[in-house]
Amino acid sequence: MLKSKEVIETTNKTSATASPESPPDDGVVRSFVTIGSDATESAIGAIFGSVEDVRGNALSRVRGVIDWVEANQQANIDLARRLTDRADELSRALLDGGRQALATVVTTSRNTGHGAAELASRSVTSLFSKTNTQAA
Repeated sequence: MLKSKEVIETTNKTSATASPESPPDDGVVRSFVTIGSDATESAIGAIFGSVEDVRGNALSRVRGVIDWVEANQQANIDLARRLTDRADELSRALLDGGRQALATVVTTSRNTGHGAAELASRSVTSLFSKTNTQAA
């Protein structure tokens, strides 16, 4: 027969070598502490996981806004370049038109001046030739 001290030691050895599937008999307080801490760890994991999801979603949205602003600015820059090119084409056309108009005015003035000089010369010649023929 086993003595009471031997029974306690055998029970302790049996508890220590218990299979992992069967929980050790640690008592009610220890069980509640374990259950509470496990639940707290799960809650903390869920909370931080949710916060991480919100952070990732916010980052994605902010990057989307930055990409939109960048694309919008690039579109505005492209528009400004096209407007500048069109204004340059218009100013070139106006300058060329002004140059041609002024050249036409100068050429016409020169031709008119030459024509007027020739007309004056003919008139004077004609006048003097008539006066010379009448005086003789």
